[in-house]
Amino acid sequence: METLHSATNIFCSHQTRLQMAFLILCSAASAACPGSVVESACYCGSNKALTWGDIDFYLIPDDGDPAHPSLVVDIQLNLVKGFRKMDHRYQKLLFTLELRKEHHITCIVLPLPGLAFHDSVFAHSHSIESLLCPEKLPTTQVNILLQNKVLTLPLLQKEEKGGGGKISKTEAFPYDGLLHYLKSLSIAAGFLEPITLYDFHASQENKADVDLGKTARKTLMLHDPNSKNKYKSKTITADLSAVTNRRGQDENRITLFWTAVAASLGRDTSAPQHLSLEERAKLMNEPELVKLQNEKDEAMNKIQQLLVNEQSEEVKKQIIELRQIAAKASNAYCFMYLCESDLHIKQACQKEFFDKAAIRQMVNPTKPMLGMSAGGLDDKQYRIESSFLSLVKDLDSGNPVTNCCTLVNVLIAQSEQIICQKFYPGERPDDENRCPHCSEDLTTLQKTKPDEHVHSCTRRILSEKATAQIEANSTSQECK
Repeated sequence: METLHSATNIFCSHQTRLQMAFLILCSAASAACPGSVVESACYCGSNKALTWGDIDFYLIPDDGDPAHPSLVVDIQLNLVKGFRKMDHRYQKLLFTLELRKEHHITCIVLPLPGLAFHDSVFAHSHSIESLLCPEKLPTTQVNILLQNKVLTLPLLQKEEKGGGGKISKTEAFPYDGLLHYLKSLSIAAGFLEPITLYDFHASQENKADVDLGKTARKTLMLHDPNSKNKYKSKTITADLSAVTNRRGQDENRITLFWTAVAASLGRDTSAPQHLSLEERAKLMNEPELVKLQNEKDEAMNKIQQLLVNEQSEEVKKQIIELRQIAAKASNAYCFMYLCESDLHIKQACQKEFFDKAAIRQMVNPTKPMLGMSAGGLDDKQYRIESSFLSLVKDLDSGNPVTNCCTLVNVLIAQSEQIICQKFYPGERPDDENRCPHCSEDLTTLQKTKPDEHVHSCTRRILSEKATAQIEANSTSQECK
């Protein structure tokens, strides 16, 4: 991870760096097969990889620190064994923030808000502070709402062909791209052989067998306890990050995970239990209900007409048949009305009152806010040299939650495009991807490469300094 955050000639965009950070940490913690996270070769072009709709963010009140609710991320892996079409074959993994300083660089949750604000996925949250340090503290579990338009958007997105660090908004990150970056990172980190996701898979399996026990290991590896050849879906509530970070199981985290799993939508006592008069009138005008009501009225009118005359045996039979028709239509009408009424209440009222009951304590859902875009901080207070990697080691504000907010802001505020060139030693562009000497934008150069431009300016500056020094030290002499 240190190599990933310090590499200057591997990634062409900051978003790709964040995606690889999440990929590596998720694979190392979950032992997930590649096809459940990225787009595997057999699903090439089908966008069967992880989407934002597979991610749930929960805020859970913390009794120990009421000012900072705990953020829990619920990740649903769908292609666990190559059968995404089967809805029951999925695996749910839960993670929360690593608040200890030494575990920040291996925290799987930190890259996710950075990616989320890149894609503006949150419906009401405009900054990481609004999630971790909200002004209006939640009193119950809150499911952070995402915008409907991003639910099918790939969480991990492919770099467009042609370079330049442009990211596709519609195509998922491919498996071959993952292997390419893993190979480059492995070489840069000094490994003799490139690391693959299957290495993470085997490593987590072995460590889970020791740290979690045999039962938890089978749960993690999707093994059915009754058979070695069958697999079934599981929800993992174990502290998987503990295995990755080489620490013991945290019972408080496990309690948070169970709370997130069992979290209801938060019922609101002010929610209506019945349809309004306008909604009821609209429902009663449905064609099927009108048809049943007309059948009943027609049968009752015929009965009234027959009762006026003398009742013969034949008339009595007709009245009995008509009453049966009227009763059948009435029963069907009542049954359909009740069913449709309940359905309308769930569809119309639940979304407004039940689903948003908890979130209304924090924000106003009628005024959604757009997420921050990459590099969107106006004051640029978080664009620091060596940024994330240096802060991970040196940052200490006294509050671990504040530290996490600062780290996420650093990830968000980085320049979108990275100049991926092998510059001469001591020559690098600034944080704005501009030449440090002439302030030329290196991303828009037409005739020269960025490294050649910076080197040329460096040589010019050194030449000017050398010339000035020679002129200052020289003494004029006259020929005799």
